[in-house]
Amino acid sequence: MIERACLHLDAETLRHKLRNCPPGMVRQRVASRSPGPAAAAQRRPAETEEREGGWLVGVVAPGESLPVYSPDDRQTLPEMFAPSAWNAVMEQVRKGSNPIGLWVRHNGLMLSCTSARTLRLEVHRTLGLMFEATLSPSSLERMLIDDCGRNGIGCSIAFHSPVLGYDQRDGRKIRVVKSCTLDHISLVRKGSGERAAYSASRCFGVTADKRDQLPKAWSDARTEAWAAMKRQSGLA
Repeated sequence: MIERACLHLDAETLRHKLRNCPPGMVRQRVASRSPGPAAAAQRRPAETEEREGGWLVGVVAPGESLPVYSPDDRQTLPEMFAPSAWNAVMEQVRKGSNPIGLWVRHNGLMLSCTSARTLRLEVHRTLGLMFEATLSPSSLERMLIDDCGRNGIGCSIAFHSPVLGYDQRDGRKIRVVKSCTLDHISLVRKGSGERAAYSASRCFGVTADKRDQLPKAWSDARTEAWAAMKRQSGLA
């Protein structure tokens, strides 16, 4: 406890505050034993770099989904997110009241989180929500990056409290999410037996030793998601 106090008090003030302590407990140089906040701040970049195990970059829910059931309207319908929904998610991130995580599967391990600033979100005007996750160095994270390979893997999404609307396309009824609270994004790993409802979603990985490949990962995610959306709509 004394050493914590020394972060804020000089030796003379400390001796005055501890003047009733038994002799020998107070030493003039006790303050010098702490590196101080300035030294700690100087170490932070190195510690952050040490924690980086790589990155995952992805497009979350572009275009139209496969038919999915919603407990809110009790219907199984194709679904899409309106731009207003992603604007609401970005406002959620700015307020920080409901942190958003990136998970391995919907019930798996959380890899990164907006509250820890290891998950960054942004909105693309055509594709919708995109993310960049900073991973810790572990065998699991490296395996996830390897899973992505050249073609990427899919993503899924969990949200609640939606405001819903409906649209008609080619005689089909489409559920439109106009606003929601985003709970988490999850990865759909190869060989998991799962399938991403938004089949155009894409996630690519970059290892820590190839940081210069991050811009390419962003580009690959956008390009692959756009190509999948075109195939989905029959324009490819």
